[in-house]
Amino acid sequence: LRPLDSEEPNIFGYFRTQQNSGLKFLVHAPWMLTPSRADIRNDDKLNYELMKELAKLAADSLTVLRDTPPMGAITGSLLAQDILELLPLDSKKFPVKDNRVTFEPVYTALLRALKTQRLLPTAEGEHVTAANAWVAETPRIASALGNRQLRDLVGSEDACWVFTTFTRLVKTIPLDYIQEIVGRDKYWTADDLSRRLRDTPEFFDRPNQTDEWLMSFYQFVAEVKSVLDSYKPLRKAAFLRLENGQHAAPWGLDGKLQVFLPRLSITVPESVPTLKRCFVTDPALEDFRELLRLSEPSLIDTVRVQILPRYDLAAAVPFPTDYEHLQELPLVLECWRTASGATREDLEKQLRQLNIICIKSKDPIDWVK
Repeated sequence: LRPLDSEEPNIFGYFRTQQNSGLKFLVHAPWMLTPSRADIRNDDKLNYELMKELAKLAADSLTVLRDTPPMGAITGSLLAQDILELLPLDSKKFPVKDNRVTFEPVYTALLRALKTQRLLPTAEGEHVTAANAWVAETPRIASALGNRQLRDLVGSEDACWVFTTFTRLVKTIPLDYIQEIVGRDKYWTADDLSRRLRDTPEFFDRPNQTDEWLMSFYQFVAEVKSVLDSYKPLRKAAFLRLENGQHAAPWGLDGKLQVFLPRLSITVPESVPTLKRCFVTDPALEDFRELLRLSEPSLIDTVRVQILPRYDLAAAVPFPTDYEHLQELPLVLECWRTASGATREDLEKQLRQLNIICIKSKDPIDWVK
């Protein structure tokens, strides 16, 4: 199938007329024509009745195509994206001029059907209504965030990606037409997706977001590097899965990395956010790790930045548990023992200001400087 040339005469009244309908397919009806049979008469009521019937027939045909499998197949549907490309997609193709009959009612009826009926094709071969349809700027976005993830993100069990082969680089279906069907807020660019991930921190905690899915998502991030440019919303999204199962953004409010690779030389306490090991050892994620420039935490950084601030009673962070204290204290002592010069002096100054010593003079225990 191929759409007709936009300027080619395509209206028939038993024989071809000299008029173009603005549609991408042939139109044949018992029109009342001018004496030369070149045009449809614009002063005959029958022609306007035929136009109403044609508009209804065109809209009803979408349902027939949806419910008809391809030739030789038992299942499936003829109503796919390539069929939709044959529809009239631009209202400007139907101007009222030269006192000619306009085929704009056909355009309007088809658009109304796509907006209200279960006609939009998904990648799984199903069809959904516009109310449950989302469109990605590129197919890669839709493949990175599958339908299950989309439903978690938008809070709808019926949400689906549609027009999954659409890309702005191949304008077979105009972007304005797609946005008119599904709504402009449901056409997502990579930044739109990033913004939604940033604003839905509980998304990554849900069961559908498995380690396997996260690996594919991290590969997507590595491919679309620009999503992590300065001031982009994904930089503030807690999308890194840590060894303890929690999630964190790669960078803190100060712009410095706050997630590290696990150290092999020493045991890093659970309070230090380290990337889950399955994402560290997977060769397919090498580009992703390099993009974030993750590294092992130095001992002094681990102690001064990740451990000691938690012993400040005035800080807005949870105070360490007894178990965490037993993990962290040996690292603090090792750091103090190996530090020298100004580094050791700064460390000692910080230690003197913190309630890091646990004493059991009474019940409950006391924390002192």
